[in-house]
Amino acid sequence: MLSTEMLNNIIDSLTNGVIMLNTDFEVILWNRWVEEKSGITLSEAKNKKIGDLFAEIKAKRFTQALHLSMKSSISSIITHLINGHILPLYMKNNTGEKEPLLHNIYINSITGENDNKYILININDESIQAHREKLLVEKGRIEKELVEILGKEIEERRKIEGKLRLSAKVIESTMEGVIVTDSDGYIKMVNPSFSRIMGYSEKEVIHKNMNILRSGVHRQEFYRQFWEELKTREYWKGEFFNRKQNGEEIIIEASIVALKNDEGELTNYIDVFHDITERKRNEVVLKELSEKDPLTGIYNRRVLEDRYHIEYRRAQRGNSPISVILLDVDFFKEYNDHYGHQKGDTCLRRIADQLSSSLKRPADFVARYGGEEFIVVLPDTPIQGAAQMAEGLRKAIENLNEPHANKLMNGYVTVSLGVSSAIPGEEDDRFDIIKNADKALYSAKKCGKNRVEVFGQ
Repeated sequence: MLSTEMLNNIIDSLTNGVIMLNTDFEVILWNRWVEEKSGITLSEAKNKKIGDLFAEIKAKRFTQALHLSMKSSISSIITHLINGHILPLYMKNNTGEKEPLLHNIYINSITGENDNKYILININDESIQAHREKLLVEKGRIEKELVEILGKEIEERRKIEGKLRLSAKVIESTMEGVIVTDSDGYIKMVNPSFSRIMGYSEKEVIHKNMNILRSGVHRQEFYRQFWEELKTREYWKGEFFNRKQNGEEIIIEASIVALKNDEGELTNYIDVFHDITERKRNEVVLKELSEKDPLTGIYNRRVLEDRYHIEYRRAQRGNSPISVILLDVDFFKEYNDHYGHQKGDTCLRRIADQLSSSLKRPADFVARYGGEEFIVVLPDTPIQGAAQMAEGLRKAIENLNEPHANKLMNGYVTVSLGVSSAIPGEEDDRFDIIKNADKALYSAKKCGKNRVEVFGQ
């Protein structure tokens, strides 16, 4: 087990803020990130109420969230992007001046030893992402301006040779790939960045049709709509797959302009593009990280609340049942005490994988509810079907044959499950369904564990 000093060093190394309060909202702990962004050291903050430390704090909303996290079995989460209006945190800009930090705040109630309750506050820095988005918007604006400038300069090339030479230098030095075709799509010119991105030399593509770059990913309907929009608007911007000279598929973001001569006749197309494959991959990774529980890989608490709310509203509109299964690993503390926390984490991952593979319908989903507790949401499922599913999950976990030498029952890891269901009415009672499932789970634990209990039966 890691020492207290090691744990504190790890917490101080985190790239996001961590604050722990007691039930009187007094600071027990915060890490170096909070010290740097607030200008208040831990020794100055310790044992002081958080509201007294931040005079600019918007007390009402923040305090409501703190109280809600203590009272509710569902974590209170603030996910609204705010510019220093909840906690006055700051960052230094390029000139060394302080400016408000754009951040998300997540508030969770946790239980420690001897059932002592604490409030854990996680703060994520959103300033970098906001800055990146701002740069992307600005880049898109510049790209469009570049396409328009290039189009006008090529259109007037016989009149303004000086501008044409300048445009050629711009095209040659830009990081974006540039392709100029005739009205039938045959390539007349490419710039060095085209060769760098696509792998083709200029000689390999000149007088060839643009079709040689097609990836084969898109259906004919995509290209039909593409040409229809380009001919109608004389401009198109979007993303699509291309194939490089070595056969590799990449994702391209392109801006294409149709050029006409003084008589209004179509003469050329200009395509300015860049490779966004890596950005798309990063977006997928970031999305998965924001949605998945880092230990088990299944949905986290935030996604659970969003998806559950959507399915509840759908059931409300359709007057259909929605069911919830809460399950908890039996004697998990004893498991950790005997095998160690690393083995305990492996056990939780195996259980999460089994639960995920047991759900066959696309609308059904499982999330980690907290600690060794999981929740399964079954839309359009009555209580009888949910009870059958719960029994199937119980058997599936038992059949994993995960040894539990320190268990008082059959020597293997088992789970207890509580089931609740309802057809939502006009009132919003979605939390009551979860609370009822929790009551049924408590009954299953009390009645011997490794069993399913249905609320109200």
